[in-house]
Amino acid sequence: MRIEIPYPPAKLSPNSGGNWRSKQAVMEKFRNDCYLIGKANPATFNNGDIQMVMLANMRENADLDNLLASCKRGIDSLCKAWGVDDKRLNPIVLVRVGKGKKIILEFSQKTV
Repeated sequence: MRIEIPYPPAKLSPNSGGNWRSKQAVMEKFRNDCYLIGKANPATFNNGDIQMVMLANMRENADLDNLLASCKRGIDSLCKAWGVDDKRLNPIVLVRVGKGKKIILEFSQKTV
C-alpha cells in the first residue's frame, strides 16, 4: 500500500526548540490529518511485522532521522486508523528520493 501524508510542520522537528505547549496545536492538526488519510485509505494486514518504507523528497542536507521523528505522530495516527499496533512496523526504511517537500509511505506485509 502506498500513501502520501502531509510534510510535517517545522515545529514538529526535535531540533525546533520550544516547549510542548507551543507545538500542541500543530501536532494535533498533523495527527488528525494523518488519521483522516488513514480512514480514507483502509488497510488490512495479517499478523506479523509490517515493513514501512518512507520515501522523502527533501533538501539534500536535511536529516532523515529528524524527519522520521517529526512524522512519528502522523504514522501512529495511520496505524490507529487501521487498527494496527505501530510496534509491528519492522523494519522502517528511510530513502531520500529528491528535492521538495513530499512524504510517501509504502506499507507491506513482511514476508521473511
